[in-house]
Amino acid sequence: MPAFLAPGTGNTNAGRLQTTPFDNPDSFSEFVSDPATPVVNTYNSSGAHDYRTLADRADVLTFDSAVLHEDTEITGPITARIFVSCDCRDFDLWVRLLDVSPDGRAINLMSPGLDVLRASYRDLSRGRQLLSPGTIYELKLENLITSNLFLQGHRIRLQISASFTPNFSRNLQSGKSEVNSAEMKKAHIRVFHDAKHLSQVVLPIIPIVR
Repeated sequence: MPAFLAPGTGNTNAGRLQTTPFDNPDSFSEFVSDPATPVVNTYNSSGAHDYRTLADRADVLTFDSAVLHEDTEITGPITARIFVSCDCRDFDLWVRLLDVSPDGRAINLMSPGLDVLRASYRDLSRGRQLLSPGTIYELKLENLITSNLFLQGHRIRLQISASFTPNFSRNLQSGKSEVNSAEMKKAHIRVFHDAKHLSQVVLPIIPIVR
């Protein structure tokens, strides 16, 4: 089942994760990523943790589904197709899936590392390809996988960031390698969810036999 990204409504900063495409001709969410102050994973161990505080960061985009009216099982491979642009030469795209309970807890559903793509390596067969600032690219994350039963009353959350230290090497966003350079660049990153750029995550829904 595809779940499409859409902007939020009302006074909330969170976007929406919905079953129908958002057909506005001009719609995107934007954040600023600064390699000098990256998003930090505060947990040293792998496994399920509460990442609710990530939603408070300005450099993390959050998209929530409506409250689930019935238990929903998601088991198997997950594909994310995210349309992005950046005023930089490179950045990392982190796309994480979380289970949000009524009390606000947001539990990650896979260990960090599978849920990241370095944009310059979006096509491994062609080697490293730096970005052209302002150009819209379709980035695919095809190694996502989980098995989780979202209980009635919970929400499915998709979060996007450009860093998650220390689970991946630092992307300087300048186009230079972190191996031989320390030159960092702040980047304005846009995630598009308009009629022509249907950013989405495809979730393997397993029917529950009652």
